[in-house]
Amino acid sequence: MNERILIVGHGLAGAVLAQTLIRAGLEIKILEPHFPHHASKVAAGLINPFIGPKLNPPEKIIDCLRTNQVFFAPFNKLFGKCIYQAIELHRVFRDKEQSRTWEIQGTKWESLMLSRKLLTSEYFANLNLHAPFGGGLTRAFKLDFESFLSASKQILRDSDSWESRAYCENDYNCFTKIIFCEGFRGKHNSWFKSLPFSPAQGEVLKIGLCCSIPLSNGTWLLPDGNSKNSAGSTWKHDDLESGPTEEGKREILNNLSFLKDPPCEIISHISGVRSSTIDRMPMIGKHPQNSKVFIFNGFGSRGATTIPYYAEKMTKYLTKQKTLPLEADVKRFYDNQKIRIA
Repeated sequence: MNERILIVGHGLAGAVLAQTLIRAGLEIKILEPHFPHHASKVAAGLINPFIGPKLNPPEKIIDCLRTNQVFFAPFNKLFGKCIYQAIELHRVFRDKEQSRTWEIQGTKWESLMLSRKLLTSEYFANLNLHAPFGGGLTRAFKLDFESFLSASKQILRDSDSWESRAYCENDYNCFTKIIFCEGFRGKHNSWFKSLPFSPAQGEVLKIGLCCSIPLSNGTWLLPDGNSKNSAGSTWKHDDLESGPTEEGKREILNNLSFLKDPPCEIISHISGVRSSTIDRMPMIGKHPQNSKVFIFNGFGSRGATTIPYYAEKMTKYLTKQKTLPLEADVKRFYDNQKIRIA
């Protein structure tokens, strides 16, 4: 039997992995059941190289950015639009410590991909923005989730590699490998339910606002065009499928403290569930007792940054028997005796 790979799920993880495997010459099939509460529904697609209160770039960020540029370039060319593009992100500092941190790091991360500049509070005031501690300007990136997923779906349908349905037991015998990319629903998968998933709900607002520059103080504000902006996101580990909440809306609006004129029009309010893990690293690789069953999941809020990088590693693992990165290999949990093998 020739190698035939089934991928279950067509969120960002499943779509990127599918396209990476196709480029490697493998025959695949995608199953997409279209369950509600997808993380991709609310993903901003913002790839910010400086994260958290300490504004440090995550490990392997340069490798991830380089992989992203190579992976998405053909889609930009094929569809004649910038599905993945560089942007200038204005980071608003929350306190003096962040300002000092940014200045102390100085040229440490000065490069083509991670250029950064210190901005004064006066600079922001001229833009009618409130930033008493100043801020920083950095090169970031933006992925158009909707356009990419639509393009991936069309490619898969054109090659008869797409089915709109859920996985069923009969599929097991029809493929040589099955890779589950189910997002937060992976915690219900009979093969992988013992893994330490830690999903989180996020909420996003679309607001009527004349702000044309991407901004973030931990909460992001991104222009959508036509005097509209998206803003988010929240992070909640309970009541995941509650849908949008008034509490979430208030949290986002309160965190947009850099706006001197608060938004008065809420155009839409949506939510989705990210598939995260207890150590905030993805889970990729093979089930310890079944060499036919694999997982590619758990990318959390940084999926747009890291998924193409790990899809490349997963593809080399499947096709060339290369080892997986230790920090992402699912065996790190199965090697822990506390994890029961399903």
